[in-house]
Amino acid sequence: MISSTDAAGKEAGRGFPAERGRRRLYRLGFCLALGLTAVIGLAACSPTVNVHGHMPNPDAVPQIKVGATNRDQVRDLLGSPTSPATFDDKRWYYISRKTETGLFDETELLDQEILIVDFDDGGFVKSIEVQKGIEKTQDVAMVSRVTPTKGRELGFFEQVLGNFGGGRVTKTNKGAGNVLGRSTRR
Repeated sequence: MISSTDAAGKEAGRGFPAERGRRRLYRLGFCLALGLTAVIGLAACSPTVNVHGHMPNPDAVPQIKVGATNRDQVRDLLGSPTSPATFDDKRWYYISRKTETGLFDETELLDQEILIVDFDDGGFVKSIEVQKGIEKTQDVAMVSRVTPTKGRELGFFEQVLGNFGGGRVTKTNKGAGNVLGRSTRR
């Protein structure tokens, strides 16, 4: 049997005390889930800072003496270079770049440092140069052209049926004595 106070509470839409507590927990859980989703969504939009390359220990660079330090000693002190020179190995580059990747993978260069070590013909250090900042950087545009190659392109059916029957169908082999590119000599 329901008491008069409980019936009055139900009529007013308040429900039983346990039911009200459950509703509060559902609302609290919904608000927490909504807040967590918002925080994760905002964190996904924040930019990411990346550091690429290898910059040697700044305390090791002064230990290199021009004219007295050779390649092996430079490698021991600074580590392997990020990149040697393209056409000769008399110049080593140690490159470090700091970039920021934002929304839609847009990458922006924030900072760059390059240590250039030049060697003479005997393999000893000729000069050391440090370039800091992004003032000297240049964007290199990709070329979308395709390098032409010698030969000819095969059509769809020539590619599919090219090895059918052990022979090869080509325009140059379609002469007298050839059937599907196979020689008639035995």
